[in-house]
Amino acid sequence: MRRTVLMMSLLASTTTPVAFAGSPTIGPLAPDFDIWMYPPGSGSFAPAASLFSPGSLTGDPDRLGYYFLGFDVEDLLPAGGPWQVSSATLTVYLLNSSTFSPTDGVLYDPTYDARETYAGQPDADPGRPIELYGSMLQEELTYEDWELSGYPVFGGGGYQSLPMDFDENGDTRDVQDSVDAGFEVNPWAIATTTDTYSAGGTMRIADSALLIFDIDVSDPNINAYLMSGLEEGVIGFNVSSLHVAVQPGTGEDPEIYPRLGTLESFLLPDPSLTITVEPVSSGCGVADVTTDGTNPGDAGFGEPDSVVSVSDLTFFVEQWTNGSTSEADLTTDGTNPGDAGFGVPDGAVSVSDLTFFVEAWIAGCAG
Repeated sequence: MRRTVLMMSLLASTTTPVAFAGSPTIGPLAPDFDIWMYPPGSGSFAPAASLFSPGSLTGDPDRLGYYFLGFDVEDLLPAGGPWQVSSATLTVYLLNSSTFSPTDGVLYDPTYDARETYAGQPDADPGRPIELYGSMLQEELTYEDWELSGYPVFGGGGYQSLPMDFDENGDTRDVQDSVDAGFEVNPWAIATTTDTYSAGGTMRIADSALLIFDIDVSDPNINAYLMSGLEEGVIGFNVSSLHVAVQPGTGEDPEIYPRLGTLESFLLPDPSLTITVEPVSSGCGVADVTTDGTNPGDAGFGEPDSVVSVSDLTFFVEQWTNGSTSEADLTTDGTNPGDAGFGVPDGAVSVSDLTFFVEAWIAGCAG
């Protein structure tokens, strides 16, 4: 009764709504198919995927050899929604470097390198990043058709899957020849690793190192690409780098380029994809906790409906009165807007949680 009386005394102020929802995880998943995207190579049977460039202005694509990974995600998206991606991580393993020497490996560079550094200008740090992009199939090609044809690397005048990003207008863009074409790219992630060692005054990536790509799901276009893949049943990625490889006997000094492990590699774990999704915010924040007009046992009871009503208030007060930390723990006790911990659950149900909810309930839905 005391809590109910306190609640009634709080119906006079407002605060900013805060999202409140569960986040199902999909994965970790191994690729269902992977391909070394290099026409003279062994494609889907490659025991390693070398990532390299021939250098700029050679007549060949800047990204001459790269690694495609395809994931079958049909029927893995949870029921309910609508969903958005809250996090996505791809991991692959470095098999070894082009030197095949465990003491002369790939230089570690976890930072973006501007286009000009590939076109003759100095680079501030040694090495080249290993970058992740989406997959753009050749016009009118589908993943099903590609599978039925045996996953050829080349066809129709070009590579079957091209590394893609989104330009400043949010349009998809082929980045295979970005250096020669004269534009900066927007990688979806750059590989990081803790498996490094020092040699010759530089940090190198160890053989068999775990490479981690934390995908930038804050980009709405990348988020939409992943969600579209989850809904349609397949997600494709391309991993590339612009380490320069040269033909033997040219007298030029090649860069040490990475060779990634594939599904055909021995003694290495498979690549892996993990995606976490969360409900798309209704704009109602914590105040939308149940479907209007429902009671215990009804369909929709305890589920948001993008409407803030007396039903939400009743539902929350009952949870708060019962001390339910799963439903009524919304903020750290004693905090106010701007304080550390405000809007962050603290494992206890208090008057602060009630105040927080009631203010959000009065504010209602945004937009």
